[in-house]
Amino acid sequence: MNVLDIIILVLLVIFTIQGFRKGLVAELSSLLALILGVYVAFFFSDVTADFLNTFFGIESKYLKLIAFVLTLVLVIVAIVAIGKVIEKIINTLMLGFFNRLTGAVFGIIKGMLILSLIIMLFNYLDIGESLISKERQRNSRLYEDVESFAPYIFRRFKVEDKLQEYNPWKDDEKEEEKTDVVT
Repeated sequence: MNVLDIIILVLLVIFTIQGFRKGLVAELSSLLALILGVYVAFFFSDVTADFLNTFFGIESKYLKLIAFVLTLVLVIVAIVAIGKVIEKIINTLMLGFFNRLTGAVFGIIKGMLILSLIIMLFNYLDIGESLISKERQRNSRLYEDVESFAPYIFRRFKVEDKLQEYNPWKDDEKEEEKTDVVT
């Protein structure tokens, strides 16, 4: 076990403790809120943009961005609120410890996903090897497992395909391409 393994373990323990402290319902609702928020914002921000334009007369070039962020925030707030209600019901039924225990399991999974996404980002920005040498990566017992976690999840749930299906700014990109061709 090298320094990299210790850092990974410490971070995973922190996520596990946080998951135990918050419980499964809070952990799951926060993650679900983010995922559903992004999903709903991708597919329904046009509705929000139309609403903002119709009722408030907003016609900014940033209207799509404003609508996307507003939709995202509204969905997140709604789902987190629903999660809090469910958590109160679970605590009333005296299932609090089970909620916390499963929250710890979920916390470690969430931690692995976040660490894996960070590694993916570093590799994408081509700074991964400058931060963590190839030798340290090879000598680590945990690095490869953590590194491969997010790509596995993405493949399993076909995340990349779903993200490529819809791009809320594709109309703007097409208009830019047309103006580039005309000029």
